[in-house]
Formats: sequence, structure tokens, C-alpha cells
Amino acid sequence: MTNYTRKWANPSGTRTYNSWKGLKDRCYNPKHISYPNYGGRGIGVCERWSSYDNFFEDMGERPPNTSLDRIDNNGDYEPGNCRWASNLDQHNNKRNNVKVTYMGETRTLSQWATALGITKNAVYLRVTHYKMPTEKAISTSRTNAWQHGTLWGYRTHKCRCEKCYAAHSEYKKRLYAAKKSRSI
Repeated sequence: MTNYTRKWANPSGTRTYNSWKGLKDRCYNPKHISYPNYGGRGIGVCERWSSYDNFFEDMGERPPNTSLDRIDNNGDYEPGNCRWASNLDQHNNKRNNVKVTYMGETRTLSQWATALGITKNAVYLRVTHYKMPTEKAISTSRTNAWQHGTLWGYRTHKCRCEKCYAAHSEYKKRLYAAKKSRSI
């Protein structure tokens, strides 16, 4: 019998055991809610990890505030592709993240926002809503990010150019129409 580094001789119910059981369920149980994102995509578990003892030997005890993370999201659960990662590390390693190379370094939009002191929402809006080129969205400071022809430009930056005034007038018209339709 394996000598575990904790007080339980039976690992069942420990965080490490639950992580091992969870990865097997996600990959091999079609009734598991996450199966389409794991087993359904062809993600599997290496043969060595079919035994909990081997998994424990390779990964060790699960540290507090971590969970099992695959470094390559398209790779299998195997010793060279897994680590215990914090929630933040997990969120930065999702397959739907937008990764951007700027100044020779590749990071997620969220990581760039944090590093440059810009809100994540601001970077996201600049890229998706304002259609700014990614490098400009990241490199532009908070005060230079607004564009003419927006309500924000009129209200926040006190810009009174024709475009900003038109955006403000359009907003007022929609607000008045909405109030009028509610009173009828």
C-alpha cells in the first residue's frame, strides 16, 4: 500500500482524489455536464493516470486554493501537461481568451489591462465595440481612448464638437421617446 503524506490511509474524499476523479469523469463519462468540453473534444487521460497512486506520485498533494490545469488546453491529462494552478492562472489559460503580442510579449487582453493599469472592460470595449486595432487599444491611456461622436465624449470630456453634440441629441430624443411611450 502506498504511504500517503496525509493522515488518511484511504485517499477517497481528499481534494487531490476529487481532482483525479473529476478529470476522469470529464473525459470518460458522457453524462457529466463538462463532457462536451473534454471527452467530447477528444481530451483523454494518459494510461499511467488510470491509477490514483500514479497520479498522486506525479502531481503530489493538491495545494490549497488550486485546481488541476492543463497547460495545453488541447492536450490530454498527462504528467508533462498538468499543474496545480490558482483561479487566476486558470482564467488566463482558457481556450477562448484573446491573446495579443505587444512589444514582443504575448499575454491575454486581461493580463495586458492589468499590467498597463487599464480596466479589462475598457480594453474589451475598445477591441470589440470601438473596433480599435488591438495594439492601439492596449497602448492608449485611459483618457485618450474615447472617440468623437459618443455620448461619453459629450458628457465626460465636455467635447462640444458636432459629432459629440449629435450623439448627445440622439440620446435625449431616445430618452424622451421612451418616457413618452411609458406614460401612454
